[in-house]
Amino acid sequence: MDKDQVKTKIISCHNDQAEDYDERVIKDCKKPNNFIREKYFDVHKEVLRMADLKAGENLLDIGIGTGLLEEMISEEINVYGIDISEKMMEKIKQKNLKVELSKGSFNKIPYEDKRFNSIVSCFAFHHLSDKEKEDSVLEMKRVLKNKGRIVIGDFMYLNESRKKDLIEKFQHGGRADMIKEMEDENFTNIDSFRKILEESGFDVEYKQLSTISWIMKANNSRADNPSSDLKEKVYDLGYKN
Repeated sequence: MDKDQVKTKIISCHNDQAEDYDERVIKDCKKPNNFIREKYFDVHKEVLRMADLKAGENLLDIGIGTGLLEEMISEEINVYGIDISEKMMEKIKQKNLKVELSKGSFNKIPYEDKRFNSIVSCFAFHHLSDKEKEDSVLEMKRVLKNKGRIVIGDFMYLNESRKKDLIEKFQHGGRADMIKEMEDENFTNIDSFRKILEESGFDVEYKQLSTISWIMKANNSRADNPSSDLKEKVYDLGYKN
């Protein structure tokens, strides 16, 4: 399946899910041992906290879906959202959320340079190939203001060794469904993506919230001072992989 076919399949899938997406998510979150939805809303809340939103700022949500993240925003900020699924975004309009919506993606952001203080995304990044993830860094940085931040919550693993550990965990637990999930979806290798972000001038933080859900934050703090030393922050929550 080529890149265009994959994109068409993803759009079709999300359009089909749009009508009852919120209800299914809430139901799935209550199921025991559902690794896909484990701490799902906690990830959203932590993404917002790490985005460090301030009144009057511009926030872009990539892969905004039905606006579950936006329902949690209390700050008086300007919210923009893009998605490849128009039916998902239609649900946001039905909720009367104060969001400016446009069709777009990680690699095609329909806004001018230096527009946003923060860029966030929850559970959309795994739809991209490794090459698309790498390309998305430059596109996100293009629309990000100096000293802005990118915060992504999604399915990830720390490195290849930890990926193998995760597969073994699912094998021993009889979770063939999760092994297939890891084969079908492109979980982010944190070590590899961190290096890409660093090479693009970002300072990087990351933390684990559940078995497969992590958050990565990239601070564009070196935009005004490219020679500043990299300070990588790793948060140890006491969670064992």
